[in-house]
Amino acid sequence: MRLVVPIALGLTTLGAAADPAVARDAPLWTNAPRRQAGRAGRIGKLGAEAGGGFADLAGRARAAVVHVRGQMPEGSTATESDNEAGKTSIGTGFIINKSGYVVTNEHVVRGVVDLRVRLYDGREVPACVAGADLPTDIALLKIEAKGPLPVLALGNSDAVRVGEPVIAIGNPYGFNHSVTAGIVSAKERVVERSSLREERAEDLYSFFIQTDASINLGNSGGPLIDASGAVVGINAAFWAGHPLQPAQGIGFAIPINIAKALLPRLAESGSARRAFLGVDAQPIDPALEAALKLPSGRGALIASVEKDSPAEAAGLEPGDVVIAWGGSEVATSEDFKIDAQLSVPGSRIPIVVARDGKRLEREIVPRVAPAKDVAPPHPSS
Repeated sequence: MRLVVPIALGLTTLGAAADPAVARDAPLWTNAPRRQAGRAGRIGKLGAEAGGGFADLAGRARAAVVHVRGQMPEGSTATESDNEAGKTSIGTGFIINKSGYVVTNEHVVRGVVDLRVRLYDGREVPACVAGADLPTDIALLKIEAKGPLPVLALGNSDAVRVGEPVIAIGNPYGFNHSVTAGIVSAKERVVERSSLREERAEDLYSFFIQTDASINLGNSGGPLIDASGAVVGINAAFWAGHPLQPAQGIGFAIPINIAKALLPRLAESGSARRAFLGVDAQPIDPALEAALKLPSGRGALIASVEKDSPAEAAGLEPGDVVIAWGGSEVATSEDFKIDAQLSVPGSRIPIVVARDGKRLEREIVPRVAPAKDVAPPHPSS
């Protein structure tokens, strides 16, 4: 079995800072209105509640979806390309800000030059990489286009429910603005990204929304949209299966809340420094669940705590199970890893741990993690 990253070609580093005034003085994106409880579950027909069905939903959203294309420099080693030149990285993106900010996958723009974005009305404009983050596979682009730009509002991926309808919009195999529909097949899906043979695979985040909406090469970076028209995920990969046992209908999207944690920092500085807690966490398997007498297998088990670390200062101990972070439930150790590392260093974060059958509330203040590498400027920054 192998996980295939749709689109692709090349990979990136971190870009230069974008317009700081936009990041400081105005919201970088629009949040979708809060949905009523149970609304998505009643939209089997996506009728009146969704404004007329999939057709109306796609019609409202497609104008903000763009085609992303860049050239790979000579000597690059890309694994996927278009059929013609063999040196072109293609993908999808979507506009989140009227000033021209576009979200896509990091692997779509990794190392590319001559980066260009084609709008829904056919205009093609140059783009630069405002910021990119390899571990989460998220990139923020900036374009300059005359006239107002349509935007997509961002939803709340934590509120997504298994079984609710979604659509994916993208450019599979060059078929621009293709719309596919399906449901949310699973949440909190952890996929082994080392199967992609990417370097430093152990540092890559792999916490996805799974969907059966068709995702193919060229869909990467496109929006996964719920019945209210809000973006709940960034389409990133699909499961190809084995050549003798091909898989169908297994696609993966990055939860939009992960992007929300990064985008302001990518717009301001081009990168997102990680936070440091000073703990090692591990998943909870059935044997650990029984041995620790836990009510469920959800959460992250603290295996060790470093001396003089933020975790020690917060009173965490080996054997604690982190079950909530910043007011949100912690599903798995991967979930905890993302929450912890993407938190803003210096912020005060309430957490809940289970210890000896008791529920304890703590507060932790992450520090800035030491930088592993200094990334060179992105060639399209």
